[in-house]
Amino acid sequence: MVKPSYDTQEAREKEIEEYYLELSAGLSKKCFDFLWGLRLLDFEQISAMSYDLFSTFEELRCPPESHGEKQVTFETIEELKKYGK
Repeated sequence: MVKPSYDTQEAREKEIEEYYLELSAGLSKKCFDFLWGLRLLDFEQISAMSYDLFSTFEELRCPPESHGEKQVTFETIEELKKYGK
């Protein structure tokens, strides 16, 4: 399935890595591959993903712990920006 794109698939994959800093490279790649294979997303889905990627789609509802990850929750955008620095 080809997606209309303002950029390359690799650039979009990098966006997932940048926006979901709390994910390891492996889990980030799995999430990206899943999302890339979907039909075009609507505004409601995109908005929901901005708050919680894992509760947005049934296929991603399994907690990150099942992939050996620790889920991190941020109270503010500042906490997220400081994460990993």
